[in-house]
Amino acid sequence: MATVELKIAKDESDRLLESILPTSIANELKQSWAGEYKTIADHYDEVTVLFSDIVSFTDTTSNYSAEDIVSSLNALIRMFDKRAKKMGVEKIKTIGDAYMAACGVPVPNEHHAEVILKFAVGMYKDLAKYNETAKIKFHIRVGINSGPVIAGIIGENKFIYDIWGDTVNVASRMETNCNPGHIRLTEAVKAKLEKDNHHFEYREEIIDVKGKGLMTTYELPKN
Repeated sequence: MATVELKIAKDESDRLLESILPTSIANELKQSWAGEYKTIADHYDEVTVLFSDIVSFTDTTSNYSAEDIVSSLNALIRMFDKRAKKMGVEKIKTIGDAYMAACGVPVPNEHHAEVILKFAVGMYKDLAKYNETAKIKFHIRVGINSGPVIAGIIGENKFIYDIWGDTVNVASRMETNCNPGHIRLTEAVKAKLEKDNHHFEYREEIIDVKGKGLMTTYELPKN
């Protein structure tokens, strides 16, 4: 009986671990726990990173209860999570009302830019469906950038799998400079998409990006 209970506990622990970490990283972490501890970190040359956030979230939710706010936000984020899993996109984390995801990490994908762009379009479809019956209606904006990143696990008790680097910072800047209801891309994303023979209608705009100076960017409508 004790053996059965231990197996059930282990299976539950494994399930919980894999619900918060990519499967390959969870397996690597379990191997580390079983032997000598090692830092889990990798460099990836080709990754596309996405940031989205809810426009004027504080103002939009100011007249609602805490339960209504969390319930509404959770309903939308769960839709994004399901889409990410279906499309092979790795959700990195939520930061307040912001959503961060990537493709090409920890599993390489040569079509990472295409996958993330389609995911971004899908997020708007999820948002439209959510808003049909939502108590609190939201609007979002999305920023995307491609390039190299460093990825790994940080922390001990409340550890997370995270990614770092200039690619991540610029993706975040694309989101903050994006108009609501649109998707803003960098030249790196556009070049990757065109290399894969994907062409699209966009509005080119040179913007002053904090920490980077003037950058040529491209903004797409959600459809």
